[in-house]
Amino acid sequence: MNIPHILVRGAVLAALIACSGVAPAQTIDTFAGGGRYDNTPALEITAGLVTEVASAGDGSVYFTDALYPAVYRLDRDTDTVTQVAGDGIFGFSGDGGPAVEARISQAESLAVDAAGNLYIGGDARIRKIDTSGTITTVAGNGQFGFSGDGGPAASATIGTPTGIAFDSLGNLYFADPSHHRIRRIDTNGIITTVAGNGTAGYSGDGMLATTASLDSPTGVAVDGNGNIYIADRNNYRVRMVLGGGRGASRMEGFIVTFAGNGIIGLGGDGGPATSASVAELDAIAADALGNVYISDQFRVRQIDTARIINTVAGTGAPGFSGDGGPATDASITPDDIAVDAVGNIFIADNAGNRVREVTRFFARATRMPAYIFTVAGNGSLSFSGDDGPATDARFFPPQFAGLEVDNAGNVYIADEVSSRVRRVDAGGTITAFAGNGTLAFPGDGNGDGGLAVDASITSPSGIVADNAGNVFIADVTDNSVRRVDSNGIITRYAGSDSAEPGFTGDDGPATSALLQNPLGLATDSAGNLYIADQNNFRVRRVDAGGTITTFAGNGALEYSGDGGAATDAGIGVPTDVAVDAAGNVYIADTVFYVVRRVDADGNISTFAGNGTDVSSGDGGPATAAGIGSPRSISFDTEGNLYVADNLNDRLRKIDASGTITTIAGTGSSDYTGDGGPAAAAGLPIPSAVAAGADGSVYVASATIGRIRRIAPAPDTDGDAVTDDVDNCTLIINADQRDTDIDGIGNACDADLNNDCIVNFADLGILKQRFFTADADADLDGDGFVNFTDLGIVKQGFFAPPGPAAAPIGCRIATSNAPAAR
Repeated sequence: MNIPHILVRGAVLAALIACSGVAPAQTIDTFAGGGRYDNTPALEITAGLVTEVASAGDGSVYFTDALYPAVYRLDRDTDTVTQVAGDGIFGFSGDGGPAVEARISQAESLAVDAAGNLYIGGDARIRKIDTSGTITTVAGNGQFGFSGDGGPAASATIGTPTGIAFDSLGNLYFADPSHHRIRRIDTNGIITTVAGNGTAGYSGDGMLATTASLDSPTGVAVDGNGNIYIADRNNYRVRMVLGGGRGASRMEGFIVTFAGNGIIGLGGDGGPATSASVAELDAIAADALGNVYISDQFRVRQIDTARIINTVAGTGAPGFSGDGGPATDASITPDDIAVDAVGNIFIADNAGNRVREVTRFFARATRMPAYIFTVAGNGSLSFSGDDGPATDARFFPPQFAGLEVDNAGNVYIADEVSSRVRRVDAGGTITAFAGNGTLAFPGDGNGDGGLAVDASITSPSGIVADNAGNVFIADVTDNSVRRVDSNGIITRYAGSDSAEPGFTGDDGPATSALLQNPLGLATDSAGNLYIADQNNFRVRRVDAGGTITTFAGNGALEYSGDGGAATDAGIGVPTDVAVDAAGNVYIADTVFYVVRRVDADGNISTFAGNGTDVSSGDGGPATAAGIGSPRSISFDTEGNLYVADNLNDRLRKIDASGTITTIAGTGSSDYTGDGGPAAAAGLPIPSAVAAGADGSVYVASATIGRIRRIAPAPDTDGDAVTDDVDNCTLIINADQRDTDIDGIGNACDADLNNDCIVNFADLGILKQRFFTADADADLDGDGFVNFTDLGIVKQGFFAPPGPAAAPIGCRIATSNAPAAR
């Protein structure tokens, strides 16, 4: 069969271009963090800072986590938790779609209506999640303010809705503390004010509620008679707006004081509610019998139907204690409360990082005091997922330099909030590496000499791994550096065990020295450890013998000394350090927006940054570029330095020639772009960066509990020419010229049938005949079938000389190839 080669090449080119799209480039994706709970045992989850709680008619309980913007449902039948709203990233998106894929801000209120729809207040909006899981906005246009009464709620301007409640008719009420009002959205979606004149103060009792002054109301509840109860926070009172089902109808809409005498305190239990003092009204709820409950500082108090006030949970002291015992003996921090249909009280226990239940059933059945139990949360702020996929784990993001990659490809993550360091192995499994989750205290040993996973670490910040398999961890609060050896044993390496901050000890043992809030760490080939001694405005060095000295910085918060000795220079606030292959040490200075370099002679100079914090200079010398607060730096094996440009939401790269470019981040504070080009992704507040030996770069965002990986641009043939610019992607060091400008390197032009081998079949396409063996096609007799032989058949078409190989593997590049030629 005679097949004109132009048609073969053109057809294959067109097909490959259509299938492959754009040229390969560095892509970004989530490497660790962001796990979603789905029927997870309730006592195993990280509930974080639980701030809101709501009870539904089916017995389920909803709650939120202020650190991880999501809403969870606790199934009381199975005692499991499922994420029902929010993807764990702060923002606003997703209306009209699945709630679990939407972005929500920190929820300030929760409520469930009689039909089982969930409502979330926050971000100057109220959003609804219907029973099918679809999210929509029902109130608020996203602009903070007050407007829109008498019109559609979705078009109105509202403040932050800190409490939501429903009446028996399905009308929605919410507290707007910034505008000192309670507003209502009726069943037709029309918004009005039902209490408060917009002026902060205390007035109006016995008058219409809309003429009264409230002061920062934080919560609202409605009973079966339509009475509206208001947590009037800064008036230290509970106010009540009379409903139509109680008292003379002519009094409907009038406001009175229901509880509190206006004096700050926690007195009055056992007496009339209006004579009692209250301290901190955060939330309010009402049960089916007409009892009203308030969260009052470190207590939950009840005002019964006789208007007598009593404490039903909490001792009045902060902390977490008392599970399994009488609720009045427990320590609680109730940010929000909810009551179910049978009178059980659910508490969003902020300090305990849990949802707790005060079980009224036992009190009624046995006439014993109500007891308290944890029903959701493991007590941790951000720790879950060990021994599973890293992408299913939860952790608090590293804040400064808390990422590292060792020679084996393990990635270490500092979780300051959970007092742990986690490790993700090359297979993607996350485990605890160091820290048992408890705070370190001076003088108690903190587990030194034992396994790192059993030790106490307070606030791990910087991490570095050396070539001997040791991992060093800076503890910013404990003012120390610990070392975990290759056997997993932890010891103090620098900083006094007193944990006292200060500056002492130079030229002596590092373990006797005082540091002050150490952050980033680095090691060199000689075994020296460099410490960014943040609030001493210095970089300290611990040599292989354990002696500490000042390496850079004169102790002054200033930018000075370029061209002179590093120890005489002012280096501002050092947050990270890095060492290149030649032994030069680099210092990230977040205050003066520069990266400094100390050479082998100890002299300091500015390596990057012009002292301004606005991103600029890409494509030019790094010293002329604007870099905003370089919080973390890391070298790759090719000598490129990566800089977390914190204020500009970008990751910058400075190559070996000193040229700076942006490799990730558009400057947007939105977290976007997973699965696409890194340069097109949103990278908010990059706080830590680490480069791996395989060319991967890992980066953390300070506000999002995820680590992202920027994969190296593909280089299929390994010739250091990435596929997006390589015209012969399967030939190492092939002739990269493209004489006929078809987007295919000269050496690959000979592979006419695209089978990645240049052989007699390719010559047959041109010769319009089939050779029976490669030997027949070796026209110049050099032992190879290659483009030279094809050039003999068709003079001038191919462009020798080029590297000879037999067989040659070729692949069509798609970056600039036409459909045909």
